[in-house]
Amino acid sequence: NAYDRALQLQTTLIAEFPGKPDLKKDLARTYYNLGILYKDTGKQQQAQKALEDAVAILDELARAYPEKLVYRQHLGRAYLNLAPVMERTAGFEQALVISQKAIETFRLLITLNPQAPDYQQELAVCYNNLGNAYARAGDMAKAETNYTDARALFKRLANDFPNIPVYRIELANTHNSLAVVLARSKRPDDAFAIWKDNENIQRQLVEEYKQVPSYRGDLGMTRASLGRVYLTRKELGKAKTYLLAATADLEYALATNPNQPDYLNAAKFAYVNLGYALVGLNEDAAAFQHANRLVESFPHRDQGLVVALCFLASCFESAKLQPSDTVQRADEFAVHAERIIQAALSAGRAKALEKLGNDSNFAALRDHASISPLLLPKMP
Repeated sequence: NAYDRALQLQTTLIAEFPGKPDLKKDLARTYYNLGILYKDTGKQQQAQKALEDAVAILDELARAYPEKLVYRQHLGRAYLNLAPVMERTAGFEQALVISQKAIETFRLLITLNPQAPDYQQELAVCYNNLGNAYARAGDMAKAETNYTDARALFKRLANDFPNIPVYRIELANTHNSLAVVLARSKRPDDAFAIWKDNENIQRQLVEEYKQVPSYRGDLGMTRASLGRVYLTRKELGKAKTYLLAATADLEYALATNPNQPDYLNAAKFAYVNLGYALVGLNEDAAAFQHANRLVESFPHRDQGLVVALCFLASCFESAKLQPSDTVQRADEFAVHAERIIQAALSAGRAKALEKLGNDSNFAALRDHASISPLLLPKMP
């Protein structure tokens, strides 16, 4: 393939011109690109080998030519991408060693050239990725520490370079990761404060770059999280406001990219929580309208069907939890869900309904007497 031919040619050139270090740098870049390709296509063992080959060459160059910072920068990037691969192939401890090497490399580069924003950005990415790894390992305290370090760097870059939106985007992403860790650490008020900061950053990005749908999608994800916090606080009016705004943002983004998984999952999350809020506010008619609209016009047709039914399941469960309500009120949501399912089956959309089989958001309705017989023959 093209990479094999490139590696062969570059190896030949290095043998013919041993005094040209940039030829070795080009060879390392080919190994690096090949490693990224393997990583992104799930071939982790091959990715590890290619990235380790890149590291070996770049480490040699960085030692031999310490005045050429570009070699050390490329070495840091190779470590940065090798770490998550090592987490999959060799485990967390080995990945931690590689992550620390990446951090040390970029710290040294910042010491040598403190004015270069690229080094600060890449160090922030190192901290953010290490925070992700600690979060996956369940160490929330160390995850918080690394996210906080990444946040400080991204915040400085966003302030120093307000016309470069990527710094604010990365700051917002780190904010979200930090808020999730704080929420999982049973610190909802701290998480809420971070999400509110995030909303301000993302709202400004949306106002400045109205032509970028993903900025609205990211804003929608943050507003969905805020809506959930208001719901847990039983501030139903504010929860409704935020969740409606979240669904509008997310559907706007999905209109141009209907298969974007993060936005699809966030939209379902927002609608499920919206169901609890609307029923708690006695806005059942509005809930039925939302369910119908989801079936008719959600950007992803099959997912719209699933979201509508999960939304009705949350309405059903919420109605059952209301202290003064009768069973009849809850059953009205079950009847509406039954009608939607029957219409979907009549339209030959049984395959779309299979997605409800393992969806915990639909659990409240899955075993309902009028719905279970419709779905059981259609589900594996």
